[in-house]
Amino acid sequence: MYRVVLTLIGSVLMSTIAIAEMGETIASKSKPTTRLLRSKPEPALRNPFYVAANGGMAFIPTSSVNITAGSRWDGTVLQGASCTADAKFDNAAWTSCRFGYEFFQKDVWALAVEPDFSYFSTKFTAVNPSGGIPSSYGADANVDFYNFDFTLVGSLMPSERLKLYAGPGLVVSCADVTDAGFTVNGSIIPGTTRASDSDTAVGFQAILGLRFFMSERFDWSFEYRYRRVEDHTLSFPLANVDLDKIEAHILSLGLCFHF
Repeated sequence: MYRVVLTLIGSVLMSTIAIAEMGETIASKSKPTTRLLRSKPEPALRNPFYVAANGGMAFIPTSSVNITAGSRWDGTVLQGASCTADAKFDNAAWTSCRFGYEFFQKDVWALAVEPDFSYFSTKFTAVNPSGGIPSSYGADANVDFYNFDFTLVGSLMPSERLKLYAGPGLVVSCADVTDAGFTVNGSIIPGTTRASDSDTAVGFQAILGLRFFMSERFDWSFEYRYRRVEDHTLSFPLANVDLDKIEAHILSLGLCFHF
């Protein structure tokens, strides 16, 4: 009986050794195309180019808006009358596609530039006007934001699979406003039509994120982004609308490919 047991044990050991040797052979053959992670990769072995796609939610706080009447509003609001109102935005789905280049690399940290394009769409509502226009009046519209961002990113790798990154950036934002209308008691002002306009403004952003490397080429990221754009000015036949500022707190998940 013990001979059978010894034979089985020997067979298992031999099979294990054979499988291990086969695995090492396959790994060594595939090494030029599938590189393993290194806790301290040498800069010469790291490709500085990468691309990433992110998706998440933009949470937009209430801001303020100045409305100046461009013509008479049903005989109640006179041309040139103005007011300040609360500007409320719906939270919105946010997407981003970016390209990165690490122009400075050390063993565990690097500096990179990241130009990227991002987009989100929301609904805008102006309520509670104060001064010049009766409180029963308001405005609403759909707004698509097309953003071109340029960010300087510093990163640190505390372990072979984790990377922390953060940095400031410049934002160029195009607000494309459609279906804009002015209302009284929630209904569009009689005799007026909805209109469209667009405006481009400049702002800034800051990002903070964490990457988890699945391999040397792919990683998942979790990112927080704060952005602020100043002074979108929109002109409509009935009134001019000046958005004081538009802030957004953005949380997103992303997938990155390193060349």
